[in-house]
Amino acid sequence: MILYLSSNENMGLLDYLIDDKKLVIKKLLGEFNLNKFVIHDMRNLSHCTQIIIDLKAVTDTEEEVINAITAFKAIYNARIVILAEGLNHGENLLRKLIDIEVYNLVTAETIKDMRKEIEQCIIGEGMTYQDCLKFMVDIDTGYTRKFNFKGQNIKIVVAGVMHRIGTTTTAMNLANYLAGIGAKVCYVEKNKSGHMKMMSMFYNELSNKDSIIEYKGVRYYSNGQKIESDYHFIIYDIGKLTDKNISIFKNNNNNILCAGTKPYEVKMLYKIVEMIFDIEMDIVFSLTSYREGNKMEKLMSELGKRYYYLDYSHDLFNGNVNKEVFNRLLEDHIEEVL
Repeated sequence: MILYLSSNENMGLLDYLIDDKKLVIKKLLGEFNLNKFVIHDMRNLSHCTQIIIDLKAVTDTEEEVINAITAFKAIYNARIVILAEGLNHGENLLRKLIDIEVYNLVTAETIKDMRKEIEQCIIGEGMTYQDCLKFMVDIDTGYTRKFNFKGQNIKIVVAGVMHRIGTTTTAMNLANYLAGIGAKVCYVEKNKSGHMKMMSMFYNELSNKDSIIEYKGVRYYSNGQKIESDYHFIIYDIGKLTDKNISIFKNNNNNILCAGTKPYEVKMLYKIVEMIFDIEMDIVFSLTSYREGNKMEKLMSELGKRYYYLDYSHDLFNGNVNKEVFNRLLEDHIEEVL
């Protein structure tokens, strides 16, 4: 069943789908606070497989819309379709929606074109990231950002203060961000997790040539595989930082340490930083709420290390969700072409 949160203006927009496509659509009319709806009302409609949200019916601010949809995605598996009638390509809200992996976007202004886009969103697999690239063009300019990369085979080492702290997700997201802006990049599993052996089993779309996995412009090397090409960036995922792999950190100038904000995670962070205090590094906090982030300000000022907060990412191949942080982390190696 499709749930449709509709403004009075667009109340009849989907009626033809009931007659022509025999789709079951539950229509709710009026104005909605999306955040309250997700928390209080959606639980009674959790059986819906898709939800279409008419932004004309939503009273939330842009930031509240993003927060509400992010919360929705964390709880429910329903496909989200955003009816953003008349929004221009390059609009900030469209970019933010794509960053949180909402790709089913309807921006047409005529009923005919809107219905065509809606069908593309709700039938089959829906729209993909590639379909949404048109929305990333800057407003009024038609200009797409381009970058130069300073150097070859720049090594980025990503480690965690403990297991299951987001190290692999961060490393893969970073690799996909770099590939997305035109860099030649590879990811190296420099740990014993064995994730690479399982990836091709879980993701059918991955190509596997000469035992090297390639997807969305990123090459993935298993632990022990020889890197047989030159790259702009080589991302090493060394897993949990220990006495056995700490030398990799010590011998590199571009290090990212993944941490968390729970008490036991902070304890491990302090222990690790004491071990490698003199080593150049950036600390990123994964799975962090804004409330937890506020508590970290004083703690991090005591450590005297650069730190950033990452938004939650459940997709290993999403290079957009934390692109602003990644750009800052690598600003010494990336130059935008103006």
